[in-house]
Amino acid sequence: MGSDPPTVRGLRWGEEVAEIDILHHLAVALAVGLVIGLERGWSDRNAPEGSRVAGIRTFALIGFGGGLVALIGREFSVGIAAAMTLGFAGLFLVVRFTQRPHQDVGMTTEVAAIVTFALGVLAGLGHMVAATAGSVGSAFLLGLKPTLHRWLQKMNQQELFAALQLVLISAVILPLLPDQGYGPFDALNPYRVWLMAVVVAVVSFVGYVLVKLLGSRAGALVTGLCGGLASSTATTMALVRLSRDLDASLHAAVASGIVAASATMVVRIVVLAAVIHPPLLVDLAPPFVAMLVVGVGAAIWLWRRRSLDQHVAVITGQRNPLDLQIAIAFAAFLALITLAAEATRLTFGATGLYLLSAASGLADVDAITVSVAQQSLGHLPRDVAVTSLVIAASVNTAVKALLAITMSPASAGRPAAAALCAMLAAGLGALAIW
Repeated sequence: MGSDPPTVRGLRWGEEVAEIDILHHLAVALAVGLVIGLERGWSDRNAPEGSRVAGIRTFALIGFGGGLVALIGREFSVGIAAAMTLGFAGLFLVVRFTQRPHQDVGMTTEVAAIVTFALGVLAGLGHMVAATAGSVGSAFLLGLKPTLHRWLQKMNQQELFAALQLVLISAVILPLLPDQGYGPFDALNPYRVWLMAVVVAVVSFVGYVLVKLLGSRAGALVTGLCGGLASSTATTMALVRLSRDLDASLHAAVASGIVAASATMVVRIVVLAAVIHPPLLVDLAPPFVAMLVVGVGAAIWLWRRRSLDQHVAVITGQRNPLDLQIAIAFAAFLALITLAAEATRLTFGATGLYLLSAASGLADVDAITVSVAQQSLGHLPRDVAVTSLVIAASVNTAVKALLAITMSPASAGRPAAAALCAMLAAGLGALAIW
């Protein structure tokens, strides 16, 4: 009896493959070339005839050729495939230095051709998803040339170093940290603590970039709305810091962003709890809808108070857009709160849930939201769960109001703190009534 053809997900040289799969691989290899060739053809559409190194048809054939090389190497000889690859690279070098020997031009098209060939080989070996994603990503990056060049022209040295630091702490240091508990109660998780430092850094940097690209008014509000999805406390710290670098006429916009971050936090709590335990949504609605309505209304009111004659970002001083000291200090603060919260839970048991919620709310609300929602699936009464979540949100809102009033200029901190206190009162009032 014949066996079924092997599944082709990461084939190796010498493995047999069904005929239909060969056609599938070659079709994907051709499509890879078409995707990148479409962008290259559009980019060079106005170039004189004969001056283009490769267009959509050439790139399609390059991708298809990569698929054929993978097939030949798999079915016949790796040596032949290697020789064909070297021949392809040599052909492009010859074209580059014979067709345009004295022109001071870049080699983007040549490099794109080599990438297309490699992606075609990847498709020929059965990695269709990776090859397709690579072709789309490459075409997108190639199409971003004007935007990237504009960003580089506007970027100063401090911003460049800030971007490199962000890559260092997120892509290099973070993956190396262990994701497990250490210390008393196994409560300190190095990965999660540093992750919060990364969140603070990212929000701070993104807020700086948005203000620079969109203008201070729009940038501050968008930072609040988007940053609140990740960490409203981190976003508040980033906006508080940003407010010290902005002209006073833009402080109302920053205050609007701070309040918007807290309004987004309210939505995040409700969504997390409802996903874990949907019946909680009924009891959560009164206090959190009250907080949301007040928060959105205050953010809109502050937004309307912004200076209308200020159309560009006014960033005073030469602060580093990525302050690692603030990020690390926030992560250390979170670690201490985590220890205290775990000690409270173990000391007081179920009766300490409200204290635990208050302690957690000092730094972040996501952990306590998930924990309480999961406990409500068991024997924890829903009213206790809702009260715990309102306490966490209220304490977190109070902390952000304190940050705004103590660390921001008065014209930004006072209105933001007043709006946050109104949100807190609305939530507690609705909880008491219902």
